[in-house]
Amino acid sequence: MSADVFPRGDNVVLSVFRVCDTKAGAVTDPRAFELVEQTLRSALEDDSFDFRPLIEKAKRQSRQQRAPGIEFPTRIAMDNETHPAYTLIEIQAPDRIGLLYDILTCLDRESVSIALSRINTQDGAAIDTLYVVDRSTDAKITDLNRIRTIHEHLTSTILGGATAKAT
Repeated sequence: MSADVFPRGDNVVLSVFRVCDTKAGAVTDPRAFELVEQTLRSALEDDSFDFRPLIEKAKRQSRQQRAPGIEFPTRIAMDNETHPAYTLIEIQAPDRIGLLYDILTCLDRESVSIALSRINTQDGAAIDTLYVVDRSTDAKITDLNRIRTIHEHLTSTILGGATAKAT
């Protein structure tokens, strides 16, 4: 449902994740907590860990259970003015299982490093702010062609090929 991720200078990342089950309800089953812990431990220990099969399974389980969400426009904005050291990527989109994974995978393919992030999901809406830098320079992303490419790839990732509201 939400996450706060704060990397430290000593290569330690402090993270708080707020999660729900595939029906958007509270997780109360101790076995579910154990499964989440085991999955996270496996992912942290294995750089090649693949979340995709778990995401696909969750999608299959939730298809019959979820009601249609509210309609609102998808918006992706990249901002170099707000913060002195980071490019901000602000995303507003209808939430779906695997959306954050898809966004992070897209940014990784684009050689974008996330310095910090605010992830929030409410009432079927994903509202995320990512503070990012170019992985090769460890600086803001300022090249207009690169910004356009990242924006296009995020749009394609989030909407599955449709066009997002350009900002």
